[in-house]
Amino acid sequence: PAVSAGIPLTIEEVKVDNFKILANDVNRISVERGEDLQLKVKITASQDAKDLEIFAFISGYEFNHRTEERLADSTPLFDVKSNTSYVKTLKINLPDIVETGQYKLRLMIANKDDQEIIQHYNIAIDSERDNLKVYDLILSPGSTVRSGEALLVTVRLANRGQKDEDDIKVTAVIPELGV
Repeated sequence: PAVSAGIPLTIEEVKVDNFKILANDVNRISVERGEDLQLKVKITASQDAKDLEIFAFISGYEFNHRTEERLADSTPLFDVKSNTSYVKTLKINLPDIVETGQYKLRLMIANKDDQEIIQHYNIAIDSERDNLKVYDLILSPGSTVRSGEALLVTVRLANRGQKDEDDIKVTAVIPELGV
């Protein structure tokens, strides 16, 4: 358990998707991109403390500079009472475009005055074996087709899986017209 000279807390346990992880462990937990990473952080207070927050983040993602895409989450401010344990839940969305590989999940507990508690956890971000997504759909001549004209459908796919895909067939249907 991590304890700080400034903040009177001990990090008792951290779970990722209900799997217990250890700070700086040699073993990494593998998580899949395109999913939400749910963190449960159990802390115990040795003294009363006010205005604490927990911030969890993963560095190294290309679009972390965009606030809405950042691989991070934080709790609202909270207070703790002496000799009491708390479980706080955070959720980090892993978009399906994040690169696979090894990362550090950083967990920080801080308030405005004292020295923060920081822990690092090793994670590996993987992808599904097969994962094709429709990236774009283009209709020509548009959404209105005159009698006797053809409707051309162009589909752009994104391969977010581990394997190259061959012989992909896309079928377009219009159930209202029976075609």
